[in-house]
Amino acid sequence: MAKIDDVTTNDMNLKHLDTTKDIVITPRNEFGGQVLLNAAHTWTAKVSDGTNYVGDYPITIESNSIVVNSAEFTKLPTGNYHLEVWEEWIDSNDKKQRSIYPSPQRTIDFTIYQNITDLAEKEIKTIGFQDVVDQAVMNIGMNYIFKVNTIEPDQTATVVQAAADGKNYVTFNIPRGDKGDKGDTGPTGATGPQGPQGPIGPKGDKGDQGPQGLQGPTGATGPQGPVDQSSVKKTKYLPVEARDFNYLATHMRTYQGFWYIGDDSVANGPTGNWTWAVIEVVTGNTETTGVIRTACFGTNSIYSSNVNNGAINGWTLIANDSNVVHNTGNETACRGQDTCRQHNACIDYHIGRKLRTKGYFKWHPENNRW
Repeated sequence: MAKIDDVTTNDMNLKHLDTTKDIVITPRNEFGGQVLLNAAHTWTAKVSDGTNYVGDYPITIESNSIVVNSAEFTKLPTGNYHLEVWEEWIDSNDKKQRSIYPSPQRTIDFTIYQNITDLAEKEIKTIGFQDVVDQAVMNIGMNYIFKVNTIEPDQTATVVQAAADGKNYVTFNIPRGDKGDKGDTGPTGATGPQGPQGPIGPKGDKGDQGPQGLQGPTGATGPQGPVDQSSVKKTKYLPVEARDFNYLATHMRTYQGFWYIGDDSVANGPTGNWTWAVIEVVTGNTETTGVIRTACFGTNSIYSSNVNNGAINGWTLIANDSNVVHNTGNETACRGQDTCRQHNACIDYHIGRKLRTKGYFKWHPENNRW
């Protein structure tokens, strides 16, 4: 491979009339990597013999390489030639763009060598109809061979003449004309067959919300769904080693949660050994602080105790709300009786000394009643 400016080439030369030797040109970027070629652009090989512009020749794009087939050069006489590749396209601003390979200075040179028949100055071949026509045209034109090239509108028209092999080659380079006016719209053609469905387009913007519709009839009741048990606190049987409230007070974090006990008793309970009960352990900030609450099934009583430094600070019976006198509202103190004669103990029990000291009760000795 030979490197010429910004391209590499297979440095291919060929013999006259050979149709199998391809000139392969690979454009490179400034880092030496291959340039991705766009087959949708217009690609043209332009050839010169060093003195005259010979003409334009078609090329093909294969992978990332430009290929010029030697079959396009069978009409050229033997000699040395120079080649450029022009890439042309219309950019997004509707402007025509052009890249020329190689750039910036050199051309791709190749040589068409004489074959054996050229060296023998004769050719043995089967004369076909087209050969007869070509020869007749050449004879009529006094050995002139004409070629017409279309060039860009902004280029200057030229006529190039060259003599080789006893023939006169005349090339007319004629600029392409300006774009004509748009023609009249033709009649509408017949409707063509239904084409295949195109791909789904992008999702459109969300439309405005429509008016509230009428309420539909109530649907049938669906089946019962599963119950979420994630928030249900599970109760486990209290292990043997923890069946002592004093032991639980020193292992609050270890046994935090809900426990239950049956016939097996737990020592140091609110009233001694504790059976048939539920126990809740709520830890504080250490293993030996928190709160223990327990409810006995048989007595229907609930006790609570604070735990500090691993010790139970006494058990407090949580009273039944219906059995106490409250600080607000009007309530009967003596269980439905409207008098309480000299029942200081009863008043102390139901109301408390606080009520008497505030003047809620007054003793009337003349009636022997409060």
